[in-house]
Amino acid sequence: MVSDCAIILCTKNGDKFLQEQLDSLEAQTHHFDLYINDDGSNDQTDKIIKNFQKRSKYQIYYTRNIHNSAPMNFLKTLKKIEHKYDLYFFCDQDDIWEKNKVEISKTKLTTLDQKIPSLFCTSTLIINQMSDVIDSSKIFKKEPCFSNALVQSIAGGNTMCFNHQTRNLLDKILHLESVVSHDWIAYMLVSAFGGKVIYSSDSLVKYRKHKKNLIGPNKSIKEMYSRIYQLLQGRMRDWTKKNLLILNEFSLPNKSKEILNQFETKAHNGNFFERINFIINSNVFRQTYLSNVALHFAIFLKKI
Repeated sequence: MVSDCAIILCTKNGDKFLQEQLDSLEAQTHHFDLYINDDGSNDQTDKIIKNFQKRSKYQIYYTRNIHNSAPMNFLKTLKKIEHKYDLYFFCDQDDIWEKNKVEISKTKLTTLDQKIPSLFCTSTLIINQMSDVIDSSKIFKKEPCFSNALVQSIAGGNTMCFNHQTRNLLDKILHLESVVSHDWIAYMLVSAFGGKVIYSSDSLVKYRKHKKNLIGPNKSIKEMYSRIYQLLQGRMRDWTKKNLLILNEFSLPNKSKEILNQFETKAHNGNFFERINFIINSNVFRQTYLSNVALHFAIFLKKI
């Protein structure tokens, strides 16, 4: 069966939870092709994938290329896919997908204009190492847009589905080594080019919280304190520099170009008075009141 959907699964030393994720993919109600790239595992990951490849009903393309970076792994694996699919999915090794995730995502996106980039993403249920649901991710209510994407990623890549026009944008990134997060840059590019971003509060993914997570759900006091500490240490400013480098590679539409220019010249590089003016007059925002306060404080201190 020829599939219209491709799932990109990137692995590294994931043997503890990988089988459960693969089982959830096998149970999907819509057909797909699966592209797996392993980033140099030295555990049982390779064995688990090869065993799954032998018995799965799906077409599985398995490679082992060292990138030493999750964003690089996802985006380079995506770039190497030769076939043109209608839809693409990012998939993490330690989560569990609801069995209708592919089917629902397709329903959400295939009714849209395929000539423009589109992206569907959702909230998540949070599970522990025993796969018990212990929490849920934050629910965002403000409309996704470029003014938000510049300073916030609203959903994890593990929830994302996007069309071929979005894939074309991601393929055009020159400085892949500067990508902070594959999900964040996808949100920025789709919204910058006037695409459609659909955010749903209905979870289709169970996100596993454990000690090896690269990025946590940012719900506990400890996690929020850690984010604030990183902001004050200048990590957010470093991320902004990298995002600006990538965005400036593209010939953006005039509206997005103006938003980006104001953000770069005033919030990022501006003097004290320009930063204050930006805080007062800009429409750049984060999704919640407290995170907006933190954003303005960071701009005030020139930490963004």
